[in-house]
Amino acid sequence: MKAAGNIGQRFVDRCVGPEGCLGFVYYELPLNGEWSDLTANFRIERKGKDRYLVLEEIHVM
Repeated sequence: MKAAGNIGQRFVDRCVGPEGCLGFVYYELPLNGEWSDLTANFRIERKGKDRYLVLEEIHVM
């Protein structure tokens, strides 16, 4: 494992789902100062003129 000093990898997917969903962001997270398989999943939503980043889950890939 590499030491967690920089920003982890991020992945973005387009949404194929409910209206208002724009996409998803998958963001790697460090544990105890080391990069791990822990990932936070967010959904990007549109409500009117506003955009929201909604945490869906945090899990080990």
